[in-house]
Amino acid sequence: SEGDLERADRAFGLAFEAETSNPEILWKRAQNQVRMGSPDRARQLYRQIADGDWQERFAATVQQARGLAER
Repeated sequence: SEGDLERADRAFGLAFEAETSNPEILWKRAQNQVRMGSPDRARQLYRQIADGDWQERFAATVQQARGLAER
């Protein structure tokens, strides 16, 4: 339901505050934003991933985010 998506968004936000070195949390939040009908907000999150300085192990996530941030 819509309330569950909103709660999930808040949870992703809190999770990223606790672990700012993990762009996969932002990725999941962006996907949730798409489900919520907020593609512009999702693009902002993808752009945050694309522009961030992340560990090499997140290279695939960053590459995917770059593609989606441009749409």
